Amino acid sequence: MKTGTFVGFAVTGLVATVAVAQPFNQLKYDINEFEMNMYAGPNGTGAQYATITAGGGLNYTGSWVMTFDANTFLTNNQVRGNNLPLGFGPFMNAGTAILNDFTATLNFVNGAVVDGSFSVSADSLGGGSDVLVGSFANNGTSNLQGAPNGPYFVFGDVLSASFNDDGADSIYGQNVDISNFINNGNNFFGAFAEILVADNGTQADFDLLVIVPAPGTAMLSLAGAGLLAVRRRR
Repeated sequence: MKTGTFVGFAVTGLVATVAVAQPFNQLKYDINEFEMNMYAGPNGTGAQYATITAGGGLNYTGSWVMTFDANTFLTNNQVRGNNLPLGFGPFMNAGTAILNDFTATLNFVNGAVVDGSFSVSADSLGGGSDVLVGSFANNGTSNLQGAPNGPYFVFGDVLSASFNDDGADSIYGQNVDISNFINNGNNFFGAFAEILVADNGTQADFDLLVIVPAPGTAMLSLAGAGLLAVRRRR
């Protein structure tokens, strides 16, 4: 089983102006300690790789498959938010959400993201589950990055993201108000994801950043991110 912990990342830029009138114009989901496996084929098919290097390192071809297990958690059981101009500054607690399921898949060809999907499910305030789902897409520069032998990380746009609101209250989890982030059938307008794997695949971190778009903007993405710290899970 591949599990791991990674402590945060720093946002360095935004491509477009973000609306600043909202209580939070960004929400960050930071998921740790999930099971991660790597395969030679797409969507978890083909032979399983023991390490990313075995699949070609920065030229990896195959798939990453991330799944929920008994150790998986959302950092501090919190969705974090940022309400500073242009989205810069430290993230703060935007509310509580206790995960009950998580899955994600990324498909690569020669180190480039082809496609993928994710689902992040949390206990709803009124019972049941609130679920955030979406598909990954290459933003034109979505390639594996890092040192030849890791740690590796990849950034990618999120498409067709939607929110299944079990409580019909625009609340994700226990008290995360996401009413400013959804529009027309609970579809998210802008989102961005970072996935990091360290120690050649034995640790992993999944970060999803959902952004309130500026008026008339259908999709936003980040210019880049930097690593803050990595620690081994003992």
